[in-house]
Amino acid sequence: MRSIPRPVTLLSLALLCVSPASAGLTYSAHMDKAGKDSYFQVWATDDKAKFVVENSEDPSMPPGLTIIASDRGEQITLIADQKQAYFQLSRDEYKRLLKGKAAQEELQIDNSELEELVVDEDSVTIAGYPTRHYKIKISLTAREAGKTSNLVALEEFWTAPSIPNAARYLNMLTQQTSGIDKLDVLLDYQKLKGLPLKRTVEIYINGEFAGRSLVEITKVGQSSVPESVFQVPVGYKKLEIPGQAPPSSETDSVQRP
Repeated sequence: MRSIPRPVTLLSLALLCVSPASAGLTYSAHMDKAGKDSYFQVWATDDKAKFVVENSEDPSMPPGLTIIASDRGEQITLIADQKQAYFQLSRDEYKRLLKGKAAQEELQIDNSELEELVVDEDSVTIAGYPTRHYKIKISLTAREAGKTSNLVALEEFWTAPSIPNAARYLNMLTQQTSGIDKLDVLLDYQKLKGLPLKRTVEIYINGEFAGRSLVEITKVGQSSVPESVFQVPVGYKKLEIPGQAPPSSETDSVQRP
């Protein structure tokens, strides 16, 4: 499998006492990224979601890694249990970090376009729910370190219209940001109806297959979720993320996808 530039992998994936409870979902999910499997447990309400890596072969997602998205995805908390510490940043700060990394790698995107191949088509049952099928093709030219590559991503979604997806940015398993404006506009595909239950991405570079990824929800339960699920454990220390800085006039101009 060929190495894919990180900002354009289209998988930019990586973040108790009695208390009130909110109606929500609990689900299990499986991710296969470059042949390495990871398994997640997720709790979600209309404005919060918590992702815990239960088992993983992927070094970038070690078991125990916890990500909490709150305020409808506008704030992200990453918990490191081994260090009894956590990081916290806003969605805008996260996007600025990605944008900074893309700038450091001097990656330029041109000729980006999205083609809809399948839109809202009857499909298979996944995790017990009837789904709708969508397939899109993203094409672009990437320039990095004096080299030019033509990239194509074939992206497919299977969604469950019967399960509301009230806050799309909470679903970090299928929603992503690269930090590259021209690419993020394409990644923010907004025609999906209901909760995405499965997503696949195939990458081609200069016409050659370069990699495939899969995310699939395997079990869904609808139940109340205690607010305590989304709290940082007592005694954990808040750490600053390297490179985290107050917004500047330049970064303030970055638009949300």
